[in-house]
Amino acid sequence: MHKPRRLLGIMAAFAMMTSTLAPVYANEVDLDLTELLDEDVTLGLSVDDVTKEASWYRWDPQSYTLTLTGQLPDTTYPYTDDDDPNIDNDVIYSFAVQAGINPEIVDKVVIEPNTKTGTTLEDAFYGMTGLKSIEGLHNLDTSTVSNMSSMFDGCSSLTSLDVSGFDTSNVWDMSYMFGCCSSLTSLDVSGFDTSNVWDMSDMFAGCSGLTSLDVSGFDTSKVKFMHSMFYGCSGLTSLDVSGFDTSNVWDMRSMFEACSGLTSLDISGFDTSKVDYNSKEDMFFRCPELVSLKMTEGLYISEIMRLTNDGGWVMAGSDRIISGKRVYAEFKGAGTYIRLKPGASPVIAAIEPGNHKMNVKWNAVKGASQYTVHYKTGSTEKTLKRDASKTGALINDIPNGAYDVWVTATINGKETTEKYIFSTVLKEYYVPCKTQAAESGSINISWNAFPGAERYRVVCVYPDNVVRDTKTTSRLSFKWSGLKNGQTYGFYVQPYVDGVYPTFSRTDANDKKYIQWTCPVNSPMITKLSLGNQKVWLYYESVPRATKYYIYYRQSSQTTDTLAGTTTATKFLVTKLKNNVSTEFYVKALVDGKLTPLKRPATRTTREGMKPTITATAGQAALKWSKYTDCKASATKYKVVLVNANYKQIDYRETANLAFTWKSSTLKKGTKYGFYVVPYVNGEYIPFGLSHAEDKANVVFFTAK
Repeated sequence: MHKPRRLLGIMAAFAMMTSTLAPVYANEVDLDLTELLDEDVTLGLSVDDVTKEASWYRWDPQSYTLTLTGQLPDTTYPYTDDDDPNIDNDVIYSFAVQAGINPEIVDKVVIEPNTKTGTTLEDAFYGMTGLKSIEGLHNLDTSTVSNMSSMFDGCSSLTSLDVSGFDTSNVWDMSYMFGCCSSLTSLDVSGFDTSNVWDMSDMFAGCSGLTSLDVSGFDTSKVKFMHSMFYGCSGLTSLDVSGFDTSNVWDMRSMFEACSGLTSLDISGFDTSKVDYNSKEDMFFRCPELVSLKMTEGLYISEIMRLTNDGGWVMAGSDRIISGKRVYAEFKGAGTYIRLKPGASPVIAAIEPGNHKMNVKWNAVKGASQYTVHYKTGSTEKTLKRDASKTGALINDIPNGAYDVWVTATINGKETTEKYIFSTVLKEYYVPCKTQAAESGSINISWNAFPGAERYRVVCVYPDNVVRDTKTTSRLSFKWSGLKNGQTYGFYVQPYVDGVYPTFSRTDANDKKYIQWTCPVNSPMITKLSLGNQKVWLYYESVPRATKYYIYYRQSSQTTDTLAGTTTATKFLVTKLKNNVSTEFYVKALVDGKLTPLKRPATRTTREGMKPTITATAGQAALKWSKYTDCKASATKYKVVLVNANYKQIDYRETANLAFTWKSSTLKKGTKYGFYVVPYVNGEYIPFGLSHAEDKANVVFFTAK
């Protein structure tokens, strides 16, 4: 039910922080010539819960409390569409997003005295699904506000809200203001000045927990849009809108749709002269308990009731039926009264159609000992019997197609005869979706539009098919965050069509093919760096479902990152680096055809290798070299390696000294040999490879005497 608009992504507002940490070591690797991280390694980490503060807010990550104070910023900014620079839109930028906080984790908001707003509170608390209380709401000076659209939209955990003290004298837009506040049981808007408001569409949509709502004092003389104003307020049994001035209203679509608890309503004072036929459609769709409706003479029932029998008002000969109940019209003076005249058979309240299945629900009938569900497609009619304790039935494994459904009751041994037919169509309502790993803990889900869908429900399940959570959106994509890296999740998408979501069975072969299984991933963390002469061995974490790893580096003299290469292994040798220059390394994984976006860098500096001096005497060679120090860590021992004239290793010795005399019968007089020295630093020998020119250059040759 949400209007199209452009929202900044929550994750885009989160800051990345860089910390200097103690070394992080991988498990022992069966490889020679590697070096561990030391205390100077810098790793880039994502920080979710840190204390934050600015002139207008404070964030306490311990209590998940956002405090607002002083002069608050506006929440709407101009935006130009990159695809079409001629189109300007509004960027909605809630307080939580501006503060770099995920709205879903905010538990409490505190507003300090004398807190002032700008000109807009649009989406101010949008998406705070975990918000349980707002303290000091009366401290908010709203005298300059002109837009309160979606101010509390999606605050589905709030149970009470008193905004009666708001100065709304300058407000023109209250659309979606309390949208999807499904847990509200108390809402006080009695003090609202609505004399300048022209948009009240979806204002209370989805407030299913409200059992009472006082809007009798609303001045609606300038309002143009009331569509879906009370949509889904299923807890309301009464509502006084008799004083509404609707002389300027253009659109009343679905105004009271799904107010399933309403039993009576007086709209006899409504002026619908500016509302066209299509904008009156479905005003009372899915209001099965509405037993008395007072209307203006001349406002035809067919204009405001959907003329189908799928849960709304239908035509049946000269009579009219509301959700299967037979009704008649009675004119009294200037008003038309509609009353119900139910028969003995149960009335179907709703049918949730699905793929080869339907979930039928009906009202209980006094004295019934049994119910019989009749479902007919073409000339084929079948029945399903239920005992009197049941007022619903899931009918599985039936052909897709159009069905007429009705329910009869057995009372005192006789079956009722009234047929309150509810028509539905079974088909593949589901939407094949695609999933792709985003940044750490997130999955991007996308799908194609389903014909006639008003919105979509995205469902996340665990591998055992237990539902983790559901989200709703009017878009064709959704970014699901807060997931555990490496954990497998299933996702499927359901379209909201004709007032219901289709019934879905996660174990049914017809349905489970639409579940897309995936798991979020992070970019690999570098666990170990082993430095050599113009080279570095990188070791990093493996990533689930990664088909390849991309290794990047940037030296301090560079302005762009360099791709060192790709590999399927969890280690990589980066070569041709400049020595004595600080170098940043990071790795990305290719998952589902896309590179993981997050950089998790580690920084180190390479240095030149060692070159010994050799003094050859009869039958021996005396070697000397300088002490090797790397990043404040000195070598604790050295490996002295003997090679032949073709650089092939013959033998080696280890020593903790800075000199070594090689005495060996292998030194044959007149034969050319070479020596090189490799230091042992931080628990391993530095990388050395005789296939690399920079290492060969540190081999010193001599002729044995």
